[in-house]
Amino acid sequence: MKHCSKMPRLPSNFEETLTASSILIDNLYAECCRSLHLKTLLNRAGITKRSGLDVAQTVFLLLMRVFLRDSSIAMFCRKSMQEFVQASKDPLYDLLKNQKVNWRSFHQLMVRKVYRSLNLNPNGLRALVVDDTVKVRRGKNMEGVSRHYDHTSGRCVMGQQVVQLGLVSEEHFLPLDSQIYISSKEITGLKKEHEDGRSIVARLWRQGLEMTKPQMVEDMLKRVLGKGFRAPYLVADSWYSSKKIMNLAMQNEMCAVLRMKKGTTKYRVQVGTDKKQLLHAKDIYSKCVRKNWRKLPGRSWQVFSLKVELKLQSDPKQDPSWHPVQLLFVRALKENGAAGSRRDWALFLSTDDQLSPEKLLQIYSLRWSVEVYLPWNWIGSKLASWRVEWLRCFLNITVSQIWRLRQVCEAVGFAAAQVMLRAGVRV
Repeated sequence: MKHCSKMPRLPSNFEETLTASSILIDNLYAECCRSLHLKTLLNRAGITKRSGLDVAQTVFLLLMRVFLRDSSIAMFCRKSMQEFVQASKDPLYDLLKNQKVNWRSFHQLMVRKVYRSLNLNPNGLRALVVDDTVKVRRGKNMEGVSRHYDHTSGRCVMGQQVVQLGLVSEEHFLPLDSQIYISSKEITGLKKEHEDGRSIVARLWRQGLEMTKPQMVEDMLKRVLGKGFRAPYLVADSWYSSKKIMNLAMQNEMCAVLRMKKGTTKYRVQVGTDKKQLLHAKDIYSKCVRKNWRKLPGRSWQVFSLKVELKLQSDPKQDPSWHPVQLLFVRALKENGAAGSRRDWALFLSTDDQLSPEKLLQIYSLRWSVEVYLPWNWIGSKLASWRVEWLRCFLNITVSQIWRLRQVCEAVGFAAAQVMLRAGVRV
């Protein structure tokens, strides 16, 4: 069996934490799991074992393998596992292959605990952010692989795509939920059928095949909002700028800030003294925007803001109800201050028509936190398959918690940090 010869790299600050000679990463990681009450969270999520190696120890070992930089589970069991527990590698593989484990429930319980510990500023800027990423996979027999368009490389690739929903502030990004998406092109199917069609994994597989990405986002939003996570804004790019998502945001008292396509969506707009007209984005640009750009103070952008109306009913049989929204046209200036191409402009929409252009762009810029997070969300990609996507999210949050714990250790010492954590002091 061939193993990965090069482990994926972590962000530089976390890489320094793992390789620093003054840091005992196993002690730091064990204290982090203790502060998160790993065993309690697993019990609440219904992840238990009747015999053998305790499930909390199994999860601990699965993630410790990544921190010790072993290239595979088998290599970790051969080199390092006996230092922690006397057991074979079978419990680790059995847990990963278990199709009834509800990793999503475990992940959301853990995220809620971390969310409370962050003590976010209630008056700070916060938003729920949606995005997706593609992990290129070249194996011919890898489950869940299909053909996707990769915006980073600008071409179609074979891989696994994950849709991610997260909570972002000016200081933090917290992954709340995720879902694998399988396109309809060149699908690599299952090696064998699921043991039980009602299992967690079987349901996830059907959802990945049958649901569109906007439908997945709607489902994740309902689940996250039901768990008590709140933010005043919902931010997404043009792939998720559907009317259903706008309606869902407004029903939950959120303002949707979306990048819009220059497509066939029609807006009702007042042009001069004429009656209101139904126009596409390109028609609005040519009639209202093209000669009316204004420079955004302190930025190398030109903007034009326009209040229009949008029919948010997706069902043509319903009576039309027009909702006031704000369209913001943006284009970048060249280094010499000259205007860019006439075609080089972007369109943003806000369901709050009172937002200033500066505020709208500041809110949308929060989306880049998920862009930074998603590429290294695959640091545990050798840890498990698509079936345990939330275990990778737990790994990434654990890395962030270790980084915060290291900062406390450097300030007050490891022994003092342990006392603080066990006393419930937030770090």
